[in-house]
Amino acid sequence: MSLPLIDVARWEVDDYFATYPEGARDKRAFFPPGGCEFEFINQHRRHLFKLSDKRYPEQYWGEIIAYHIGKMIGVPVPPAYPAIDSSRRESAALIEWFYEDEVLRFFPGGLFMQSMIEDFDMKKGTQHNFRHIRILCRTMRKLFPGFDPNWLEAWAKGLMFDAL
Repeated sequence: MSLPLIDVARWEVDDYFATYPEGARDKRAFFPPGGCEFEFINQHRRHLFKLSDKRYPEQYWGEIIAYHIGKMIGVPVPPAYPAIDSSRRESAALIEWFYEDEVLRFFPGGLFMQSMIEDFDMKKGTQHNFRHIRILCRTMRKLFPGFDPNWLEAWAKGLMFDAL
């Protein structure tokens, strides 16, 4: 399998998510340039440049491998490619954003969990649990008729994929 190496040094920095705050690993968001040389890059989505933990410099490859495994087993996952930022001498996984701006809006799940779980720690993730996710999704389904009626199946696929 041949994977192209994408350099984001000249990509447009996403001012809204310039330093993306969610999750355990550092990441930045970019928009591909017009006329991007890679035809497989979705020109209409931002992309996350997701770095490795400093202790595990090759960790970002897990994102790229996970994308390919997901494709093979039929779990919808955003495309992920090997990338560098030559201006900073960094390598990372370049991951297509999971929704289209102006169509959907993103709210970090941790914000909901903070309102449901006393002293919820956004960084450690030790209080993550499916019971609260189920309560949240059932509530969202009641409040928003457009909320995915197959949310349970989507979570099952995500959890299965994460386990793999």
